[in-house]
Amino acid sequence: MDSHMPQLIDAYDITHFDDSKIKALMRWRSRRGMKELDLLLERFVDSYYNQLNQEQKKIYTNFLDEEDQDLWRWCLNLEKPYNLAYEYILQLIQINSICEKQD
Repeated sequence: MDSHMPQLIDAYDITHFDDSKIKALMRWRSRRGMKELDLLLERFVDSYYNQLNQEQKKIYTNFLDEEDQDLWRWCLNLEKPYNLAYEYILQLIQINSICEKQD
């Protein structure tokens, strides 16, 4: 590779950001256009995102690439996700939702 060529940054490579910027980006990506889903996902990011390990953060990023209607049905436990890796994230989202209702 030519050392004079600028390096392109992968849009999904967020390793060059600090934790607060990554969390802000994930919060922004959690806005879906469906108010109820926005609230569930943004609250999840606020409450749990920093506690996830790197693999779980990748899973959440992939989770956000899914269709809104699928996310909604999965979050409400109306359907099981096709990707079993999403189940832990969904459990945290559901737990957080229950805790929010109790506050």
